[in-house]
Amino acid sequence: MPSLVNKLRDAFFGRHVWITNTVTSGGLFAIGDAAQQQIEKYQHGDKDTAFDYNRNGRFLIVGFTQGLPHHWWYTWLDRVLPGNSLSTVFKKIIADQVIASPYFHSAFFFGVGTLEGRSLSQCWVELKSKFLLVYVVDCITWPPFQFINFLYLPSVYRTLYVSTITVFWTCFLSYAKHFDQLKEPGQKDKHSKASARSIEG
Repeated sequence: MPSLVNKLRDAFFGRHVWITNTVTSGGLFAIGDAAQQQIEKYQHGDKDTAFDYNRNGRFLIVGFTQGLPHHWWYTWLDRVLPGNSLSTVFKKIIADQVIASPYFHSAFFFGVGTLEGRSLSQCWVELKSKFLLVYVVDCITWPPFQFINFLYLPSVYRTLYVSTITVFWTCFLSYAKHFDQLKEPGQKDKHSKASARSIEG
């Protein structure tokens, strides 16, 4: 049994851990959006609305694109700031909030927006209108989780840990991305030119 455990660990968290991080990031993004879609159905009293597979697929694809950059980011961060002393942990948290957070949220809005058929300028307008909300909530939510991450977890498990927490975070991202498209009961993200034009204001 120990040998089997070691083989599984080497397979998923060994030399090819970046594959594990990429696949799990995409899958967990999709799970987070699926959960948010169910929440929206009950909030709007629209329980018969069909699941939006196109929307969920966009989250899956963007999740895939975020897994590898997360892997690279935490590998680089542990190289630049080695160890887990309290001062090092707080430096990593600050770097994560100041550098990584703005990048990953910008990549999220541009990634999902592009898959919706929006132009780069439309994605930029949406990012500007929603970034402050997302970033403030991020600064409240993530530092406690990252404190645990940087203090206790080995480097190889960082991205998987963050991706797992991201299931819940993605529920919020999905809300932030779509709340202005769901003002009326039963109204879903239709991936239409009309919704794209509405972003231009």
